[in-house]
Amino acid sequence: MKSRRHDPSRTFDGGVWLYAIILVMSCLLCGVAVHAGRDSSRGQGKNARHEMAQLQPAQARPMKSGRTPAAHIGSIMALLSTFHEAGVLPPESSREADRLIHALIQSQSLFLNNRDPVVRDMFVSALSDKFGAKKAASLSQAFTVTGWTSETLEALVDYTAPRSMTDEPHWAEAFREYNVTAADWASVTQVFAKAREQLLEQGKQVHAVFAAQRASMPGARQPEP
Repeated sequence: MKSRRHDPSRTFDGGVWLYAIILVMSCLLCGVAVHAGRDSSRGQGKNARHEMAQLQPAQARPMKSGRTPAAHIGSIMALLSTFHEAGVLPPESSREADRLIHALIQSQSLFLNNRDPVVRDMFVSALSDKFGAKKAASLSQAFTVTGWTSETLEALVDYTAPRSMTDEPHWAEAFREYNVTAADWASVTQVFAKAREQLLEQGKQVHAVFAAQRASMPGARQPEP
């Protein structure tokens, strides 16, 4: 039986997780990042599409540009597609799927927009620990343009994995301000780690898969470090 050659343009083949792309596009093109200041439990156990549809102005923090750059949309889509290729996406429309999409969107917004020194130190320290100071500086600078890449997400995943949010109250508070709970972030770290492992078993490398997927997504012409 012949194996079908993977075509990065056929993301979410057969309509699987097409709703995820629609969700990402609708959430991010509006230039809206959920701000949970008054209700950190919002979104738990709810369908992510319904959550965004019911978003009230008082709980939203508009992006500076009023419209999310295409590259930031493409970054989320490429990550979801990478997880799909690894075979680790939660079932469509499940609570776990909604949580993953929500956490990816909101955590990207957190690290793009929050200027709290604690958040910036967390981000830079994660990159430095993973890649060294020189590459960390390049990735950090590029992040404002590209949004998530597999490398920046991997650095944050590996940096936070051995730490507990309960032991890092400043981290927990920063995440809560963007409506990301410890459980939400845990879903990202678990899915990414599992995707990395599964791709290795397939003889693939997560960064190479992400790069191939990213090339077919919005904002693909943005420069990479």
